[in-house]
Amino acid sequence: MAEKYFENYLNQITNSLYIVIVKFVIIGGSAVYIYHLMEKTLPSLLTFDIDLLKKENKTDELNFEEEINKLGFKPEYGEKGMIKYVNEEWRNETGRYFEIEFIVPLKGRGKTVGYIGKNFVAQSLRYTDLLLKNTLSYRMKNGVVIQIPHPARFIIQKLLSCKDRMEQTKQHNDYAYIADIVNIFFNKRNEIIEEILNLYNSPRKIWIKRAIRKYSELFGEKKSEGIIYSKELLKNISEEKIYSQAKIMCENLQVII
Repeated sequence: MAEKYFENYLNQITNSLYIVIVKFVIIGGSAVYIYHLMEKTLPSLLTFDIDLLKKENKTDELNFEEEINKLGFKPEYGEKGMIKYVNEEWRNETGRYFEIEFIVPLKGRGKTVGYIGKNFVAQSLRYTDLLLKNTLSYRMKNGVVIQIPHPARFIIQKLLSCKDRMEQTKQHNDYAYIADIVNIFFNKRNEIIEEILNLYNSPRKIWIKRAIRKYSELFGEKKSEGIIYSKELLKNISEEKIYSQAKIMCENLQVII
């Protein structure tokens, strides 16, 4: 039932923002949910927000405040001027409000906030520029075509950024998302490995080597953190399956480095 609520809200948002949605890549838990839709599998870890990563174009200044307001979203201000948009009419079964958060890539020693248009502040996150290339397209039920990250790049970005998570709950969710994506695309793992190899043979080689080592650290043993927390959060996947898939992935990834 909860996933149907989420899918309905996702359709409403993409339908209302269809003019500007091409300027964004949908990332985070929403992207994992869409992977499940693409592969016709049952979602394992539900989310109730949507993260929109702005494509890089410094000359773009977006203005979709009216559309956001019509949907019932209101800005909620946090630390350092951060804004997320909350809809108090859209709630899940636990009473949590649906949220939209805008993201821009953080590069070098850049600021933790960025601007994507009039009255719109975005959070700057490191390594998210990896998610902007080789994206996948998916046509929603409303006919709107959205962009989501290549699953291999999503895995790498999560492995690089999870250590920076201040909240342990979010860190553990990241582990589960990694295991979930591996499970969704396990029969297509050669495509995942090929994309990671392409990244390794690019100027991002140091990043990729670090990410591969992190994967082995998190998923290389049955008692590793990644296995433990993925098992707790992914009710649809057994511990044995998570570990056996991770073991094969570790073997394939070690060949790269």
